[in-house]
Amino acid sequence: MGFEFNLIYLFFFYPLLYMGLIYLTMPIGSIKIKDMFKAVAMGYVSVTFLHFMYLIFPPEGEILQTAFSRYFYIVAPREEIAKFLSFLILVKYGISKIKQPIVYMVLCGLVGLGFGIEENIIYYQRHGDEVLLIRNFCALLAHLFFGMFAGYFYGLGKLHEGYEDIKSNIGKFLNKLPKLKLAFYGFFGVFMGVLYHGLWNYNLQTSGFASEAIMILMLICGGLGVYLMGKDLIKGHRERISSNRDESSILKQQWLEGDGPQTD
Repeated sequence: MGFEFNLIYLFFFYPLLYMGLIYLTMPIGSIKIKDMFKAVAMGYVSVTFLHFMYLIFPPEGEILQTAFSRYFYIVAPREEIAKFLSFLILVKYGISKIKQPIVYMVLCGLVGLGFGIEENIIYYQRHGDEVLLIRNFCALLAHLFFGMFAGYFYGLGKLHEGYEDIKSNIGKFLNKLPKLKLAFYGFFGVFMGVLYHGLWNYNLQTSGFASEAIMILMLICGGLGVYLMGKDLIKGHRERISSNRDESSILKQQWLEGDGPQTD
């Protein structure tokens, strides 16, 4: 019985590479390496949640008969919900303090990365190590992106927490209920992750010889998308800090001029 060093490389080198690249591009002091590993570990936990979903709500009947219904109504929603539940548990009980909204996006993406690693083990057991050479460049990145889509909107909800920023009829209601407002952002984020995940699987199943080209295009678009989302969260965080400083400066000036709030 020998030790397969090649499998260790195939299973963990590329996830560690992606984690390293993410860490190097994050704002200084925004995230800890140990928290990144916690997120990946919660990705393994999400697989357990997924198994329970299939156990409690077994898919059956006509919904399994077409690729569209199978991937958009069963596979993608269940996997993304399982990952998002693990992410929520992580940020609630596993992380002491999150300094910037982009950290939510990254942590949610890393939960997806952990899920992808666990999925790689299953595919290895079924098809051998050759499948890992493809999945490490495709499926791992895809699961990372799916999670980041959900994490972006959750981070956006945290960024806008306490501010009446939704200018619509539903916004009048949500702005008065901050927890429901955050849940609204989270739901929309999971929906976007499900949509992209469903498109990913549906393409691989139905596009034939064009599926690889479309897959590469989806990876490029996904990478560009998460890059722009990350920049948006960083920019929003900086603007919020600048706005708070301006408000503090105005209040301080009012105190100096005798126009500030008076106390007895």
